[in-house]
Amino acid sequence: MTGFSPAVAEPPWRTRARTVLVSGDAESTVLSVARSIAERLDPNFAWLEIVDSRRQDPDPPVTGIPADRLFHRVLPEQLRPRASTSRRKLQAVLQPDDASDMLHSLERFLRLPELLQKLMVQAGEVGPRRLLAIGRGERLVGIYPDGSPLVAEFLHTLESYGIYVLVSYFGPGRRDWPVFDLVLRTHGTGPTASVSVEKGDPGTALATGARFTVRALPTFLPSGMGS
Repeated sequence: MTGFSPAVAEPPWRTRARTVLVSGDAESTVLSVARSIAERLDPNFAWLEIVDSRRQDPDPPVTGIPADRLFHRVLPEQLRPRASTSRRKLQAVLQPDDASDMLHSLERFLRLPELLQKLMVQAGEVGPRRLLAIGRGERLVGIYPDGSPLVAEFLHTLESYGIYVLVSYFGPGRRDWPVFDLVLRTHGTGPTASVSVEKGDPGTALATGARFTVRALPTFLPSGMGS
């Protein structure tokens, strides 16, 4: 698969969240929950796998993700933001009467990694909303350190172009997690694993402080997430 599959209908988003973080201290649980949520947020989601170049053996595949859902396997460096383009160069390709917000939008777009620029162009051809799930996001720490404004810039730019983002993160908490609309934390492994809502939708089943078992996730999400 080279991108998102065309869809005949709008993906059935059931939460107001446009950016979702799934974290935890057990990698298998984090990835499993992230995959389950991605399936329910957008049946045509794409999974972007971050590869650790230091590993001699490849990562085991994420259980339950069909082959045609794997968008790409990339090194962290391939998601590094690009250098800013001078305004003089940008203004040379815009019409004199173009609004200033168009200039800002173009600036943000050109700051994105080339891979994501291509992804966004393709997503715009198949529908107004598409979910990009980033697996093993902890491998981007060197590029997006804790507290870096680049995290918010990355999320807001994708959101402004109609891309919804779900990131899985194996490891301890970060100060910049509040920039995500929905923050979930997984606990434990196996049948007793659970999910807590660290930041959620007020007044819904996914409100901050809610907690449920991972086993309940398949039935919880469709009935509990508001449109």
